[in-house]
Amino acid sequence: MDVQIIEAQKVFCNPEWYWNSSMNQWNGFAFWYVFGGSVRIRVLGEEYCLIEGDSFIFHMDETHMSSHNPQHPLCVYTVYFRILDSDKNSLNFSASEIPRTRRLKSRIMIEEMLERCIEDSRVEDHSSSLWFKPILAEYLQTPESGKLLKSPGYNLVKDICVMIAKEPWKYKGLHDIISIAGYSSNHLIRLFKKYCGMTPYEFCIQKKIEYAK
Repeated sequence: MDVQIIEAQKVFCNPEWYWNSSMNQWNGFAFWYVFGGSVRIRVLGEEYCLIEGDSFIFHMDETHMSSHNPQHPLCVYTVYFRILDSDKNSLNFSASEIPRTRRLKSRIMIEEMLERCIEDSRVEDHSSSLWFKPILAEYLQTPESGKLLKSPGYNLVKDICVMIAKEPWKYKGLHDIISIAGYSSNHLIRLFKKYCGMTPYEFCIQKKIEYAK
């Protein structure tokens, strides 16, 4: 089994951005890795909300409707790819075989590999797939993030991140964030570190810096 990269990009979406995947007449898959903002994706009656550090694989034979908060636009790495058999024929897999969403560890390493994948995708030596294959392998080996999406702790962190990203200036300190969470400061910090890799205050500062640019 081999991977063919069709296109790899680092995208900073405009505030007006909205995407209906049926507009792209492609077969295969699209991998997204969110590094800024958030995005809501609807497919087959289900809705997923992705924040920084989340990844998603689109099955391009399905219709996906994606939208974001125009005040805090989506920033995302995208890799469109096909999976090939030994005869270079395109293979298809169901969502049960290649799940829709995962939250990968080692964000710095993942983003560095995606940068190299994008850079190498501009040449025709097929080296870009060498950078993407380890990411895809980790995606497939990572525990099902659908369980995280159903976790009250994950959903709480996700919702707080979306609120902070929308209006970061409203949150003067940790006490403002705690007031909307209903948890103790220590428990909320543990949840943020688990799902975001940083404290809620650090996330808030990061959003304020990004908003000021």
